[in-house]
Parts: sequence; structure tokens; C-alpha cells
Amino acid sequence: MAVLFRLLGDVDAQVDGTSLALGPSLRRTVFAVLAVKVDQVVPVDVLIDRVWGTGAPPRAHSSLYSYVTRLRATLAGSGADIVRRGNGYLLAADEMSIDLHRFRDLVRQARDEDDARAAKFYEEASALWQGDPFAGLESSWLAEQRAALEQERHAAFLDSVDVRIRLGRHAEVVAELSDAGAEHPLDERLAAQAVLALHRGGQRADALRRYREISDRLRDELGVDPGEALRSLHHRVLTEDPELTAHPVPAARVVVPRQLPPAPRHFVGRADELRALSAALLPDEAEGTPIALVSGTGGLGKTSLALRWAHRNAHRFPDGQVFLDLRGFSPTDERLPPQVALLSLLSALGVAPGDVPSQPDAQIGLYRSLVADRGLLLVLDNAGDVGQVTPLLPGGSSAAVLITSRDNLNGLAATHGATSVTVPSLSRAESRELIATRLGPERLAAEPAAVDALTSLLGGLPLALSILATRAREHARFSLESLVCELRDETARLAALDVGGAVSVRAVFSWSSAALPPDLVRVFGLLGLAPQADLSLAAAASLVGLGTGEARAALSALERASLVEEHQPGRYRMHDLVKLYAFERAADLPVAERDAALPRLTDFYLHSACAAQKPLDPTDPTRPWITIDPPEPGCVPLGFTTPKEALDWFRAEAACLVTAQHEAVARGWHGVVWRLAWAQTAYYQQVGHPHLLHELWTVGLASARALGDGEVLLLALRRLGNASRRIGGFADAVELLEESVALATVVGSPFDQVLCLLTFAECLQTVGDSQGALDQCDRAEAINRTLDDPSLTLRVLASVAWYAAGCEQYERAEEAARTAVTLVVPGDFHAMTAILDTLGHIACRTGRLDQAADHYDEALAIAVENDDEYSIGDTAENVGWVYAMRDDLDRTTSRWNQAVHSYVVQQRAADAARVLGLLERLRQAESPAALVAERDTAAHP
Repeated sequence: MAVLFRLLGDVDAQVDGTSLALGPSLRRTVFAVLAVKVDQVVPVDVLIDRVWGTGAPPRAHSSLYSYVTRLRATLAGSGADIVRRGNGYLLAADEMSIDLHRFRDLVRQARDEDDARAAKFYEEASALWQGDPFAGLESSWLAEQRAALEQERHAAFLDSVDVRIRLGRHAEVVAELSDAGAEHPLDERLAAQAVLALHRGGQRADALRRYREISDRLRDELGVDPGEALRSLHHRVLTEDPELTAHPVPAARVVVPRQLPPAPRHFVGRADELRALSAALLPDEAEGTPIALVSGTGGLGKTSLALRWAHRNAHRFPDGQVFLDLRGFSPTDERLPPQVALLSLLSALGVAPGDVPSQPDAQIGLYRSLVADRGLLLVLDNAGDVGQVTPLLPGGSSAAVLITSRDNLNGLAATHGATSVTVPSLSRAESRELIATRLGPERLAAEPAAVDALTSLLGGLPLALSILATRAREHARFSLESLVCELRDETARLAALDVGGAVSVRAVFSWSSAALPPDLVRVFGLLGLAPQADLSLAAAASLVGLGTGEARAALSALERASLVEEHQPGRYRMHDLVKLYAFERAADLPVAERDAALPRLTDFYLHSACAAQKPLDPTDPTRPWITIDPPEPGCVPLGFTTPKEALDWFRAEAACLVTAQHEAVARGWHGVVWRLAWAQTAYYQQVGHPHLLHELWTVGLASARALGDGEVLLLALRRLGNASRRIGGFADAVELLEESVALATVVGSPFDQVLCLLTFAECLQTVGDSQGALDQCDRAEAINRTLDDPSLTLRVLASVAWYAAGCEQYERAEEAARTAVTLVVPGDFHAMTAILDTLGHIACRTGRLDQAADHYDEALAIAVENDDEYSIGDTAENVGWVYAMRDDLDRTTSRWNQAVHSYVVQQRAADAARVLGLLERLRQAESPAALVAERDTAAHP
């Protein structure tokens, strides 16, 4: 089936020579707009603007939907379709079935071929034109496209004339040039072609007359003389230069440079980045020169991305493509000075050395004059800084500039409106695809686990993936797993990616670091010592021993060099391989400098975590005796005043704190290990994640035993016992808590005995032994009478209230709870929430449902205000039952949904599943009260 869509003339669609009825003009306009952007989504609002412009009717959306629907029906069976994507439409069709895109493809091929084949391509391209583009359609956007296409057509015509003159077909083109000259009377290139063709055809007098005509017209209408190229041709005709007949004069025509290096052979992914480049460099309405900057660390494939886009879109720049390596980051060469780069560009544009002005400003002026109105793509590769690029930027909006650099060249966006496209690492799937292009799918299928490991270890860096794939291909007898084993050794990973010369990950990174001043080399190396995957600004400042302002400036400079990435506001990370290189560079620093860095960073986390613990648990009875040495010089920890500030910091630094504790374990810093566990306990008790808290205290207890300090060991046993209880490890919890109670007795610490007994009571309550829990509280209460500690008394009374209620001793429970309320200090929201929850439970059990709802809702409000997720879940579930007893469906449903959300956030899967089951039964029950009756019947059959 032969399908042809015409835009170069009347808009039409044909299948096997039969026209399809595309409909009236507006419907054909919709089709034309989509066909110009074939296989690209055109948002609905943009489509409406391109079809109607400022005269869109009130129901344009409805009209557009109607047109699209009818067009889809018309196109059925043609192999093309109009597809809805997001908030827009695209025409899904073979690009070569549309004459406009076929024309551009033929012209592109012609410009890459020898003259004989090029002439045929140009002839085929010219034959596609059946009249004015989009003939008869009145859209203002199509009118702009029509004008641009006419320029493309004219440029292709001029190129075809050059080809035919070189082939000796000068007589053939004379008539065509005469007609074209009438349409473009001031086109010097066209005039030069006419002079040359006439002269070579033996019409010397006519050639000289044609020169006089263009010369007079230029003086009369523009007040200028012909350019040097045309004047030189005129002189050669006058003097009857014998070489002129045999050879066309290159200087007599405007040079159309085709300097792009070959397109990358193995290219995968980057769809988002390619789209971003198209949006930046091919805008619908350009104000000024379109400029795009591709930035990223070495080895990410910035040049490959730029060349991929440039080759795909070369046809959109009929006046040529110029490529220039600025050597901003080069292993051997110095940066290309702007003056030298400018001379290279002028040469590429056909300016003879003798015609180049001597003054730099005049050179820039000549360069910008030459490219001002030309559809030219300028690719500036490997730029070092803004100063190297700025003199090379053309004026006007016809040319486009594509820049690659390891520096993010921030100034270009501010001063020239450049669009920045940052190249990320390849995804796992893209990494596999890149390896497959080198090794073939069969070898990947044979060792899928090894391939997954390779993609993970190389972090999606195309250069590293290509090097490893090349090694694997050259050594086909090597298993991929053997390469994985080599890469797993971090000390040898960069060496495994070194194949000599410039083709080396280490070498590529060295070009970036070599451009850094000494103070940044120091910061770069120290950052490589951090075990954390990322660092906040404050943490990085302590690591490198700088003030916050100095650290921010250093990190910004490293980010501009694409060695560091600010992936979230105020948080910085390195690519894994860059970090390994930074670690190697740290070896060049003085030993004292290296040895001081990690203790500073560890102290930052420890002191900041201890400061954040205080607003979350202001009455922690262990705080008074827990002391910490002053931070290392150069470490500046953070302070916190509100629970929210502390919670936000803990959430942001959770993974870094875990890493800090693991590093402390590895280095035998036992005092740091247990203190980090203690400092994070209040946070994890509030937000949930009991398994993480259990892991913290497992290593905390090991360090406590290693230290042999009785008080520290008591704390660790009690905390780990409580954490074990929360994850369901009842037997472990009992064993740990029994050891803690016995140790407290031996040590002779009444204070610790009380805390251990209260924690033991919690453990017994967890398995439903309320009486056993109350017995432990009675023991704790008896010991507490010998002490004078209000915060400890508060904890004892709160525990007595809860466990007495569990034993149905409601009067004792309520008395203890109300006394405990009087001891709560401002800011201790944990205690207030727990006591209100207990009062709600007591009121519910004694039939005072209104009071119960009030107590629970007040507790819930306090928990929500302070982001106390653990209390939110339990209290919301409890008050939900109260509203169910009051037969209030809406509030029951609302509270239980709130409980489910909180349990999910805390990773309390069993609790979330239980309440989801309640909600399902609630939907099936006749009423909430019926569900309560069902529960009570099950409890007391």
C-alpha cells in the first residue's frame, strides 16, 4: 500500500493514488499542523493557537475534538493515526510518507553524497513541490512555516545549482537562475552562480551584464558594493582566467560547512534530553539566538548526545553545521583561545585569511554578519568557561548554538537565555542496552545476574560501560562474573576501567580536577573520604573544615565543574566513580589533613543528633548523665529549638546517620556507636520503623558490652529489649529486660531499676499480661518513692494508669492519670498524648463515650501537631471504635482511614492490614454499632 501525505502544495492524503477526503480547511489545518510535527505531541492549547490564532472560537476545544475524530476515521487503514497523549495529540505516521519530511531527508542525503548522486537527490526533492506549502490554508502559524520552508527550498535550489555547475550542466541552470533572480534580486550567491554559468556557457558578455545588474541594484537599494567573492569572480571573468572555465570558483559562493563528526554508533536512551534540546534549539518563535548547553561530568556522553541531536536535525539547518572543539577540558592541549576559535569559524564559513580583519572586534562583527540570517547550527564542544564561548555566539534568531561542557556555565542562562540540559547517568535498562550493543543479547542472557551487577557497579556511566563491554568482547573467554569480581574491589575499580591513554575513566576525571585551583582540589579529595552517599551543606562544611559560606562556594565551584551535584536543595552527592577518584586524590593531601576529616564529620552527626533529640523527648531521664566530648576543631554541629525542626533534620539525615554509626563500628569508636543509637531513639519511637530502631540498638549493645560501663550497658539492654518488643521478639525482649533488671540491682541504681521495670511492664502488656505489667509497675512505684525525680514519677504514674485500666481498676487508673497530667512539663507532648489516650480508654470502658471521644481527639490533635506518627495511628484507631459505639459512620471511617495511613507510613504492615479489615467489615455491616456488637460477641461468646 503506497501512502503519501502532501503539505508542499494543497494539503492532501493519498492511498494507492486515491485521495482521502480530509475535509474543509480547518480540518486540513489541524492535519497539517500535526503533520509538520509528525510523531511529536502537540499540546491541545498549542494546537488551537496554531489552527485559529487569536481568533479561536469559544468552543475551540469541542471543535478540535470533532476535527480529530473525523480525521481519525478518514485515516483508518492508511497506516497513520492521530493519538491522544497526555494533554495533546500526535500524528503517528511514517515520516517519509509526508512530502515535507521526505524533502528534508533527500536534501540531507544530497549534501552528504558526491555530485552525481547529489544531483539526483536534489531533483527528486524538487519534484515533491506542487505549489506553495499548505496552499489555501489561512493559519498564521502555517504562514510562518510556509515562509521558512520557502527559505529551505531556496537554499536547496542554490546547493543543487552548485552541484550541476560542477557537473558541467551550466546551460541547464541558466534559465532557472534567471527566474530565481527575479524572485531574489539581491541574492549575491545566486548572482555569482548566474555569472559563472553564463561565462562557462560561452556567454561572457551576458555574464558581465549580470554582474553590473546586481552591482547597480545593491548600490541603489542597499548602498553597498558586492561582496569580495562576487567581485573576485567578476575580475576573473574580465581577465578571462583560464582556470575559470574548468573549475567553479569556491570563493564565488557562500560556503555551506558540513563539519559534524560521525554520529555515535552505539547510542542508547536520552529521549528526554533529546526532546529538551529540540524544544530549546527549534522553538516555534525564537527571540534571539537559540542556545542549549549540555553539561555533566566526564564520561556521561555529552558530545555523543549533542552529535546524535545534530545529525538527526541537520536538515533543519540548510546553511550548514559547524563543529569546533574548544578543548576546555583536554588531557594534552590548552584551551582554545576565543580569538583562535573565531578564526576557525570564519575559515569554516569560507572567509579567506587575507579577508579577515586584524582587530578582534572587527572579526566578531564580520562573523556575526556572516551568520546573522543563516540557518546554521554551531556545535561548540568541550567549552571551558563562559568567557571562551561568549565571543562565538551569533546574533539574530536564524542560527542555533549547541554547547557541551563539564562546567554548567551559569552565566549563559543569565546573560543569553541559554537552556541547560544536564546529562544524568543511564538507567539500569539503558545500561543493559548499551552493553548489549557491544556484546549481543545472547551473552547478556547467559549471565543476567552479572550484567545487573555490572550496571550497578558502574553507575550508568556510558564511558565505563563501554570500556568494560569492550574488554569483555576482546576477551570472549572471560566470564562477565569475573569482571564483576574485579570491579567489586573499590581499590581496583578505576584501574579496571583504564585501557591506556585518554580512553580511561580515571584520565577523563583527571582532566576536570586538573582545572581546579589547589583549594578546590583539597575539598574535592576530602569529599571523597565521606562514607555517606550524600551530604548536606552543613555536614560537608564540617567534613572539609570550612565555614558554611566558604563550603557553599567550594561546592558550587565543584558543581560547575560537574564533579559534584546538588541533587536536592542544600544536599550534594558525587557519581560513585567520581567519588572513587576523589578518594584517590585525597591520598595526595597531608596525612594530618586526611585523618582529621572523618572525625569532624562523625562529630557533626553525633552532636547534631543529640541536639535534635532534646526537643523530641525533653524529659528523657537518661539525658542528664549522658555526656559528650566537645566536637573536633572545624566541626560546627546544628542546634534545634522545635520538634518540627528536629523531625525534619532526622528525616533528611536518616540514611547518613546509619552510615555514620556503621563507620564508627568499623573504627571501634564504641562511645560514638551507642550515643548515636540513643540520640535517634526518640525519633524512631515517634515515626515508627521499629526494625531500624532494633538495628541501631543491636550494634549499640555490642559497643556497650565492649566498653564495660554499667550505666551504658543498662541503657542499651533496656532500649534493645523495648525495640525487640516492638518488632514482636518477645522472648528476646524478656531475656534482655531480665538481664537489665538483674544488672540494675547489682549496680545498685534505683533510678535504672525503675526504668528497667517499666520497660519490662511494657513487654508483659504486649502479650496481654496486664496484671503482670501492673505488678512490675507496683515494684517500680515502691522504688521511686525513695527518689525525688518528677520526670521519673510522671513515667511511673502514666504506666500505672494504663496497666491498672487494663486490669479494670478504673478508679486507680484515673487517679494516677490525672495526677500524672499535673506533672507534664510544657513541650512534653509524648507524655500528654499518652495520658490523654489512657483517659480516653478509661472513659470508654466506663461508658462515658462523649468524654472518651474528647480525650482521644485531643490526644490525636497533639500528635498530629507534632508529627507523632506512632501515637497518631494508635489513637486514631482507638477513637474510631468510640465513634463506632456512637454509631457515627463518617467519623469512624475517617479515623480508621487516618490510622491506616499512619501505620503504612511507619511500616506497621500488620496493624495497617487489621484496620483495613475493619473498614471492609464496616462497609458490609448494617451500622457501626453492629460492628461493635460483633466485636463484643467475639470477645465474650
